[in-house]
Amino acid sequence: MHPVRLIVVEDMPMEAEIAIRQLESGGFTCSWQRGDSESALRAALADARPDIILSDFTLPGFDGISALEISCEVAPDTPFIFLSGTLGEERAIDALQRGAYDYVLKTNMARIVPAVRRALNDSAIRRARIALEQQLRDGYLAQSGFMHAPTVQRLLNEHATNRRNHESILWAMLMFEKWHAHAHGNPTHRH
Repeated sequence: MHPVRLIVVEDMPMEAEIAIRQLESGGFTCSWQRGDSESALRAALADARPDIILSDFTLPGFDGISALEISCEVAPDTPFIFLSGTLGEERAIDALQRGAYDYVLKTNMARIVPAVRRALNDSAIRRARIALEQQLRDGYLAQSGFMHAPTVQRLLNEHATNRRNHESILWAMLMFEKWHAHAHGNPTHRH
């Protein structure tokens, strides 16, 4: 089971529970909070950083776009997925352009598990890239010539696209390390 912390922005408790049960049947162990207002969402975000946010599009007195904007402001690195029975194509495109990761129609809840899994994997890759970029900025890898290698970005992009998980970054770094050692006549014996 894969543990995941969620915030579910939903005015109907039963709808939130259906989403959670679907995720649990797909192999996730869910720790979650439900809210149906701006104040509830802000309180949940202040209480704990979720791994993912699921939100209905239409709520009484609150709406999914506002929830998305708050989430982007308070937890910009947390994937946001709309769960809706009323999301049309134009609104879905608008939501994605505003920063939503994905959307799942409530009439097709079988999509929620792969959507959440993909969002979590992409989030892990993004965090690994940010950490690597920070190391580059800090000069940690500059001494090894890592910043000057023309193939590093290609390796990172190709392998991350193919594998879609955090191991991709580590693999690309290891391959570069081996390439760099070979190119500079300093073979490594690291395993």
